[in-house]
Amino acid sequence: MVNRIIYIFLIAISLLEIFAEYLSLNWLVISTKPLLMPLLLVYVVCNLTHIPEKSKIQLIAALIFSLIGDTLLIFSSKNELFFLLGLSMFLITHVFYTLIFVKNKKQILGWNQIVLILLIIISYYFSLMYIINPKLSDFSIPVYLYGIILSTMLFTAFIADFKNQKTVILIGAIIFVISDSLIALNKFYFDKPHDLIQPTIMITYILGQFCIVHGIIKYLRKSRIYP
Repeated sequence: MVNRIIYIFLIAISLLEIFAEYLSLNWLVISTKPLLMPLLLVYVVCNLTHIPEKSKIQLIAALIFSLIGDTLLIFSSKNELFFLLGLSMFLITHVFYTLIFVKNKKQILGWNQIVLILLIIISYYFSLMYIINPKLSDFSIPVYLYGIILSTMLFTAFIADFKNQKTVILIGAIIFVISDSLIALNKFYFDKPHDLIQPTIMITYILGQFCIVHGIIKYLRKSRIYP
């Protein structure tokens, strides 16, 4: 019952936020965007009550830094410092997700598969950096570093073993990468962003976060063996 209520609120707030992004209603974005991660935090707390505290601290930390990042990025159009600070918060978010994935790392893929995945991720990283590089300017080092951490998060999602939740978590990680890639293209490549770019960024961001969080919760509740 509690989960159903959280789902309803999360869907409602998400739709409002996406609607606000599409119509450029900044007051509504400011009112709804900072509510998304707290709802996921409530979802985590309500579903991991019988799991040891240290098992959920990294997941909670990832969402807290995401919340701070969301709030800072709202004001990034007013001052570039907010963009850099927001980027830093999401970098930390990806570090926490990476730590969670690494703790569940097992040799479930062959070396040929691992090498292929690495090559695809590295190729994607360098291709994106090549596309946005001309407009990076002072943002070069932060964006390059962020891209490396993001790529690492995605790679560890591929090699992590979350049993029957692996697919959900991996899909979440891939969608999160798509969302961040769209942010990079929106800021450093498109001269005039399409009206659907910002809503698409938020749709992929929300879905990515939810899939990762939902998958980890289901895994922890079923296994009860997380270190």
